[in-house]
Amino acid sequence: MDSHEADRTSCRKAWIATVTALSCLLVYVLACVVSTPSWSPDCSKIAILVTPPEEDEPDKFAVFTYDIASGERVLLDEVNADGLLSAPAWSPDGTWIAYYRVEPTVPVEVPHADPNSVSREKRQDSTKTGGHSGQSDSLETKELLSEENKMLPSVMFEFIEGFAEEKRETDRFDMKLMLIKPDGSEKKTLHTATWEGKGGFPEVFIVKPVWSKDCTRLFYVRGFGKDSYVGSIDISTGKTCAHLPASAGISAVSPDGKWVASFLEDGNTLVTAQVDGSMSKYFRLGMEVEEDYLSFCGGLFWSPDSKKVFLVGKESKLHAVDIASGQTEQYADPDANNTAYYTLSSGGDKLYYLAGSEAEEDGFPQGTLSLRCMNLRDRRTSTVFVLPQLPELSDGEDHGIFSISRNGKIVMLRTLIKNEHGITKSVLIFCDGKTKKTVETDRWLLKPLYSGSDLIFEEKLIGEWRGADGEMFVAERGQQRTYKLTMIGRGQEHHFVANLVRLRNTMFMGVFFDESLLLEKDSAGSHLLPDIFMKVDQIEPKLLLQAMEYDEVAKMLEKNSEPLERSPSGADYTFEGVRVQP
Repeated sequence: MDSHEADRTSCRKAWIATVTALSCLLVYVLACVVSTPSWSPDCSKIAILVTPPEEDEPDKFAVFTYDIASGERVLLDEVNADGLLSAPAWSPDGTWIAYYRVEPTVPVEVPHADPNSVSREKRQDSTKTGGHSGQSDSLETKELLSEENKMLPSVMFEFIEGFAEEKRETDRFDMKLMLIKPDGSEKKTLHTATWEGKGGFPEVFIVKPVWSKDCTRLFYVRGFGKDSYVGSIDISTGKTCAHLPASAGISAVSPDGKWVASFLEDGNTLVTAQVDGSMSKYFRLGMEVEEDYLSFCGGLFWSPDSKKVFLVGKESKLHAVDIASGQTEQYADPDANNTAYYTLSSGGDKLYYLAGSEAEEDGFPQGTLSLRCMNLRDRRTSTVFVLPQLPELSDGEDHGIFSISRNGKIVMLRTLIKNEHGITKSVLIFCDGKTKKTVETDRWLLKPLYSGSDLIFEEKLIGEWRGADGEMFVAERGQQRTYKLTMIGRGQEHHFVANLVRLRNTMFMGVFFDESLLLEKDSAGSHLLPDIFMKVDQIEPKLLLQAMEYDEVAKMLEKNSEPLERSPSGADYTFEGVRVQP
């Protein structure tokens, strides 16, 4: 292999790794980095799940809506460490947002009963009606085995019954299918199912529900150990149905509302079924499929005429299966390399996707990403726009995930980056072909610890201080009673902005890495949410500063209402220095 071919191969592998490196990520990392947004019908807003970055077990999950143009966000729902929220799904008519809320079931004491006192016939009748009798049988199983859910193949019922019999010493969780208005004005529980599983969170796929095009039904994937099924619920009546088995945590509903599709990893099989239960079809695929890509990158969807199912195979290649004939064909862009992240347009006649160039061609430098479009009627392709350079992708193992708006005007990257201070941040990067907008989401999870009325300005802080090791701290007057800070040491110089606040008779500097966040006020109070705090124990004769994390200050303030104590003698201060210039 010559050097040119080696470079092409290396670039191809890097691109594939970028768009398919999902299988090694934990569910918590997926929630933070890979959980996809849901676009509003007009593509002006997104609904998105947010968790703290780089935590194996985050202590909070929150669902927000975010206005891309104005930057305004609305908190819709949140849970702490004992629960989970799924990615949200915006209804096609823009009226509701659906998501899962998973929490431990509140124990309910029931009178002890002799199991022999209930006849076999009565137990079977209770199972058929889906009644919640308080017996040890799984409530989830009762719902599945009710008469209205008899659409599943008999082999699945045999498995489910066996699974229920094997359960011992179970933990119980309430899985609530929630609906909420995009502005948060109304929220309701559409359906609650109880999951029983050994230890930890339920073994379910934390992925977004799927709306039918007419917004009358919601489809979801529910798991039993390593197996699962696709079910749905009628929003007006609350009636639930089970449709077909699935192993990937995804389902796709045809535009005409008559079919639902899923995927079985065992046997590499595409499964389709009519929603009314009248027909099911299984297609053994002659290609390799990335199950994680299907689940987290929207790699399973229907053609506009409801006659074909598109799915993404290995190396992000797009295939279409004709559900009438079973024939499979590949959809490829002859003018692009390494395509991925396929998105149907709002009208369903165009297919948007990202393409990565392997070498300099068509005027694009090597490694360029572009948004491409294919007309599904004649398969003609074109470039919509070229994405700006994204250096955030060049470093680190977790590349994140892209999402394309259905109007083909915006590409969003969700990823982790390290800022100039070496701190990892969760960000959303929006590109429209002309501009690039980067939004940090970690601050969204914080609650302000002070208000505007708590802000003060201390003239004595302005000046220059030198520490014992030669480190310099410089404070200057900024805009609107703020401070401009400079830290100089070890050959490096860092700049910050800060405000000063008095809490319980103690001064804290709220330090911001980005000045715009402090000066641009919004309804969410971003200007009151610093990146870190500096506790000011003393200004004269020495300046004593102690850096504190946000949560550390919050816990300190929660303890009691007494004035906070000064750090003990001999404390390890972040900065300790004497004034060298007023």
